[in-house]
Amino acid sequence: MSLASRLAQQLDGVQITIIDNRTQHYYQPGFTLIGAGIKTADYVVSQTASYIPAGVKWVQEKVQEIDPESNKVVTGSGQVVPYDFLFVATGLELDYEQIQGMDASLIGKHGIGSIYNGPEAASATWQLLSGFSESGGRGVLPALTQR
Repeated sequence: MSLASRLAQQLDGVQITIIDNRTQHYYQPGFTLIGAGIKTADYVVSQTASYIPAGVKWVQEKVQEIDPESNKVVTGSGQVVPYDFLFVATGLELDYEQIQGMDASLIGKHGIGSIYNGPEAASATWQLLSGFSESGGRGVLPALTQR
């Protein structure tokens, strides 16, 4: 968004297109504030549309294919988007399943926390940490506190 905004401000007569299927935007640095109990989960959620710079086209789809030899991007529905210059921001893909015994559905349970899986996970992590703090760990993490 910042690159599209800057280019839209500095370049005349160009068509800038953002391809992104997400309608909700997450302010990811705010996840730490949720995980610390300072903010609620809704603090970090806003609408992507409110960040699209003026004059920038938004294609609300996933990218299926990039064809650099033909200078085109193909979306999930088959829409072809030609380009002269292409900037790719891949983002981050979390893969909790690569951790033996871990599954994102465990966040907030059995002593497992993670703020990175989204606002709800950050909130569940705060609830877990808060319960641990209030009880001194007794009964919150049975496998660890029985030692």
